[in-house]
Amino acid sequence: MAFDKKLGDGWLASVDVLYTKDLNAVVMRNANQKDPNATFATADTRPRYLTTADRKINANIGSAIILENTDQGSSGSVTFQISKAAKKGFYGSVAYTASYANEVTANPGSTASSVWNSNATIGTQNSLELYNSQYVMPYRYVGSFSYRFEYGKHLATTISLFGELNKQRNYSYTYNGDLNNDGNSADLMYFTRTPVFIAQAASGTNPARSIQEQADAWNLFVDNTPYIRNNLGKYAARNSAYLPWYSKFDIRILQDIYTTVGKKKNTIQISADILNAGNLINKMWGVQQSVTTSTPLVFKSIDASGNPTFNLTQINGQLVTKPFQNTLSIYSTWGLQLGLRYIF
Repeated sequence: MAFDKKLGDGWLASVDVLYTKDLNAVVMRNANQKDPNATFATADTRPRYLTTADRKINANIGSAIILENTDQGSSGSVTFQISKAAKKGFYGSVAYTASYANEVTANPGSTASSVWNSNATIGTQNSLELYNSQYVMPYRYVGSFSYRFEYGKHLATTISLFGELNKQRNYSYTYNGDLNNDGNSADLMYFTRTPVFIAQAASGTNPARSIQEQADAWNLFVDNTPYIRNNLGKYAARNSAYLPWYSKFDIRILQDIYTTVGKKKNTIQISADILNAGNLINKMWGVQQSVTTSTPLVFKSIDASGNPTFNLTQINGQLVTKPFQNTLSIYSTWGLQLGLRYIF
């Protein structure tokens, strides 16, 4: 549905609403997998398998993936926009979009088997758990403004500004390893300040770490990660953690030099596009960020008390303490694009 309202003098207010409902969304089920036969005796009470032999109906074959359908899942968005039609050289537009989308499977693979075993869940991959889609940007603001002025009878300059502020991509916090012994390493984390750490042996460039070192670093990681800090005592939801807000703006300058040749107007147009212009002003502006790790806890074993034990992830010899890092690429720097055009 769309609604437009003219406000006079070239101003227009618009509202667009979209809604989609899944009727026959594709899901995968392993027909050779039994139901779990145990749970953890901790705050994390997810179902699990006591032994690998407990998870197959027929021990002589591997997975038997069946494609089925579900009507769970939907998506929607609403956009509000105010625009000003070009008048006396000025044009402007500001818009805000709020979106949501949920699904049973994010289809994170190229075959039915890889889709099934990579779909992050609390239970097993046969569980129909409805979570956020990985293909949705929940909030986005965009604006564009342009002003053109003529002078000297043969010259015109156009200055345009394009800006965007958005909530970046989402991701899932899962354990590094097969926590519930279902044969898949796609188990959503249970957030607690007190996971059971065991001493970490040296490996490659990563030094040995004591239990206390890992516990101290984990507490820093929790404090620095809003999604985990705000959901202690709960399970992670698939695709529900987000990168920080990201903003950027581009500037375009057009210089027209025109004259009449015969009966036709001829124009030489020189363009300069400054991409991610904020980064030109301040090197800390317009810098994209990425996830340091979405699997901070490495599952090691089940101890005598039935508790899962862990090591904390190390990167380049350092225990992880921060959830995000700057992305060092052309998308985090400013750029200049020059153009020349002849219009006749």
